Amino acid sequence: MRSVRLDQPRLNHAKPATRFFLVRSAVITATAMLAMTSGCDQLSAESSGGGSTAQGLWGVWNLDGPTVDDSLKVVQATTATAIKDVNDARAELGLEPVELDGDLIGAARAHADFIELHDAYYSEHLVSPHVQVKSLSGYLGETATERVKRSGFAGLPAGEVIGYQGTPAATVSAFMHSLYHRLPLISDSVDCIGIGESVDGLERTHVIEMGQSKPELGTDTRIAYPGPGALVDPSWAGRESPQPVLEGKAGDMYPSGPVITLSTSRGALTNITASVSDSNSLYAAVTILTSANDRYLAPGQVAVIPNRPLLHDMEYRVTIRGKQAGVDFTEQWTFQTETEQCDINDVGACGAGRGCYPFNGQYLCKWEGAVKAGGTCAATNHCAPGLACRNDTCSDICDLDGAAPELPSCATLCANGASRQSNAFAYAVCK
Repeated sequence: MRSVRLDQPRLNHAKPATRFFLVRSAVITATAMLAMTSGCDQLSAESSGGGSTAQGLWGVWNLDGPTVDDSLKVVQATTATAIKDVNDARAELGLEPVELDGDLIGAARAHADFIELHDAYYSEHLVSPHVQVKSLSGYLGETATERVKRSGFAGLPAGEVIGYQGTPAATVSAFMHSLYHRLPLISDSVDCIGIGESVDGLERTHVIEMGQSKPELGTDTRIAYPGPGALVDPSWAGRESPQPVLEGKAGDMYPSGPVITLSTSRGALTNITASVSDSNSLYAAVTILTSANDRYLAPGQVAVIPNRPLLHDMEYRVTIRGKQAGVDFTEQWTFQTETEQCDINDVGACGAGRGCYPFNGQYLCKWEGAVKAGGTCAATNHCAPGLACRNDTCSDICDLDGAAPELPSCATLCANGASRQSNAFAYAVCK
């Protein structure tokens, strides 16, 4: 069984799905273009559609598994928030929403189950989780492209990303904080999506397959993320695979500042210069990544990463200059970094996919978990936001003696009493 620290993202990314898309888009045949005009294959839990393709995936993967309808109900129940979070992020950037596609759901769910079933093999042989090994049971295709095509998706595969957070929404949030996993999710060439979740005890595997159903998708618009006015975590712990390489930092490069990206579907971005400065006009040292110095980026993708975490509760200005298809451009905007501690009583304090948790005597934003009070845990954010992990059990936190008035009284909340995990902590945890 793998050991996963859920307080930081653990992500995997195939050798770049976005670059594969750019290569393939240049050689789409007329027949393929005609096949790409039908849009996403939207299945509902009430329909019997999706038909033989998704049914075939389930039949190959698990002969005793759910029917198409049952599987879609599970998918809709566990991933609806994640889909909403993706589309909320796209809407803030002025992008059209992605739509669930039944074939992509089937491919994603089957591959998530394959990874969980063969976790020991992947760990022992250091095989990329984007690759399936033909000798293993449940094999559907070596690459994501093969699996998506086998699912019946008629359009162009546009990327696969994999993460292991406590909920699908937390995994999407981790993707959006990262570099390589973020870019396909905010591409204007992507319009179809499928999310698969596989659960084994406390372990979660989430796979997202993306597709392009129409050949005319993709513009020369430059997409900046985080966008103007966004509230941003001032640091990023990295832990992405592959890991972006920062300039001028020896040894452990992370944590860094937040990942800032500028991307477009059409026209190479070249001759890039960039700066990040705070409201006192102090400039952060940054690493600039393009396709010229990062083989995982496509020609239309740029990343600017402050080498050190930024300050909390500060406005920062980003300026990126360069050429797009040989034409000069300048992009400039500001964002705001989060305060150091979150409000434990504000369910939305940490943004999509994250929750406020008691952590070493403070209230900090972490990737959210899903285990309710009384359930088994190995880390605090295995639990749902606002709970703490005590003696391998998710427990409510409370005010024992007036030291944490922001919390409910332990006398009212805890049937078996409460105690502090450390005398340094103001809050207590129900026994």
